[in-house]
This record gives sequence, structure tokens and C-alpha cells, in this order.
Amino acid sequence: MTVRLWGVETGECQHILIGHSSTLWVVKYSLQGNQVASAGADGAVRLWSVETGACQRTLTGHSGGIQRIVYSPNGNQIASCSHDKTVRLWDVKTGECSHILIGHQKEATRVVYSPRGDQVASANREDGMIRIWDTESGECRHTLAGHEKDIYTIAYSPTGSFIASWSDKGEARLWDVETGECRWKLDYESTTQTLSSLLSYNFAWISSEPPSFVTGGRGGSVRVWDAVEEGDKCIIRMRWRSTNGQLGMEDANIQDVQGLGDFNKRLLKQRGAKGETNTRLREAGKKAMRTASVVSKPKSPASGTRAPAMSLSRQPGQQLEQAMDAETYEN
Repeated sequence: MTVRLWGVETGECQHILIGHSSTLWVVKYSLQGNQVASAGADGAVRLWSVETGACQRTLTGHSGGIQRIVYSPNGNQIASCSHDKTVRLWDVKTGECSHILIGHQKEATRVVYSPRGDQVASANREDGMIRIWDTESGECRHTLAGHEKDIYTIAYSPTGSFIASWSDKGEARLWDVETGECRWKLDYESTTQTLSSLLSYNFAWISSEPPSFVTGGRGGSVRVWDAVEEGDKCIIRMRWRSTNGQLGMEDANIQDVQGLGDFNKRLLKQRGAKGETNTRLREAGKKAMRTASVVSKPKSPASGTRAPAMSLSRQPGQQLEQAMDAETYEN
């Protein structure tokens, strides 16, 4: 029932934060790094000073345990979701609850802020429902229904235009925040049997142009996807993937790649890459950067598939863990 703050360089415990009366489930740093918020089974959110270890405020009001807490992008607000089926928005400076968001039929288990902080999205793990709320008025803008399995992850895209949601056994959906429409979905029942390993639990947006995200699965697979709008369609293309925790470089060409280290060169060769690299380095200002460009050879035309080209920048000595594979899914 304690929180400990540790010095990364020394490994020493700097503060022991005591105050919760039951099991702790979540701890979050503020974006400025000067405050820590903690919550758990006792239904209270506590705000602590990182410098002194003192409890600055205790936010009470939930009648059930708190599953998740998250700071707003500007750090002025905290959202908490609870077993009491509500989401609460708190003012960090005053400790007051500005809104109680009511609508979930079962316990609220996920909550995230939009990049601009004007919305929060919350989800219930069991009923497959996602709700989008206005942080200024507290009103529910959209209710996103469609998942048939437990929702484990929800996340806004970097621009705030989309929400991605991932459920148990690999069901994935991409929602339009403005309209509340499902723009794309991937149903594990209509694809491969291994999709449960492909789309489980771990998810993060990594780019806004084009919107790109990375997924991690139970089987050790890591994949990067691009979301592209073409007309009225939202197309999801897999950019690259790892295979069982290893690199898959089938048909990759590293001819004349600049700055690729011997280790990475051998690694790529072992995985089937072809061609000889160029050892020259490109100067970028005063710092030398090594740039590796790996291009997948076009495969034979097939319906709904294409092989993309990629370019990555890496620091010297860092392993190049890319896999050139491409798949396209259209809604």
C-alpha cells in the first residue's frame, strides 16, 4: 500500500509515499515530472510531490476501486475511471471534481485524453462500449459500439482524428472521432487463426503523417501499420513485422546502403537480404548520423497487397530490427 520513488542513477529509494488504505493499482507521473498520482482499491487518488514526498491532495468521490488515472496533456486535469461505473475529471490545482461522467453500464476500465485535451475516451472491458466525452461540458459526444469481445486498449491518434481500440482475441477497430463511425475493422474470425497473437494488448501510435501505429502480440510479434485515407475508404497497410521475435528480411535489398555497421550487415544477410552496403557516412551538422535504407523488392501483383519501401535512421551500433512484409486491409 505504498509508493516508492527511486533514483535511476543511484538505485536508492528517495521517498516512500504512505497514505492509501488498500491495494494500489496505478501510478502516473505528471508531464512536468514534479508530481506523482496514485490510485487503487480504496477509491481515492492521491497527488504527491516528487521533491518532498508529501501528499499534496487526496481526491475522493469514487465509491469503487480506481482502475486507471491519466493526466491531461497540459497537466491541469486528471481523469480517473472506477468500478463504480463512472469517470471523474479532477482539477489538479484545487483537487475539486469538475465533472462526473455517467453512462457506462458496467465498471469503467480504460480512460485516455485526446492530444488537445478537449476530449476523454473511456471504455468498459466487458460490454465492448467506448464513450467520447467533452472535457469542458462533461457531455457524451459519441458512443462507439461494435466490439464483441473484451476491450483491452484504446488510444487516440497523434492528431486526435482517430481512436484505435483493440479487444480480446485480436478484434481491432479504427473510429472517426468527429462522426463516431467505425472506419476500419479487422475481425479475427474472418482472417487467420494467428491473429490473436498479432493484435493483443500492446498498442501505440507512433506517427501522425501518415497515421501509423505499432502492435505487439503474445507470440512475440511486433508490427507497424499505416492508416491511409483514400476517398471515402480508410486503408490499413502493414509496413513491417518481426517473425517469432526474429527478423524476416525476405526479398530485402541493401545495395549501396550507407553507414550500415558490420553487425547489422551480417544480421540482414543472415535473414536473406541481398546486395553490398556503402560504408560512407553522411554528415548532419556537427553530428555524424548513420542512415540505413532497406527497400523491399516488388512482389508479384496480388489483390489487396503491395510491398512498400522504407527508410530509417539509426544511431551507430543499434540493431536494425525491421521486417519487410506488407499486407493491406480495407473496410
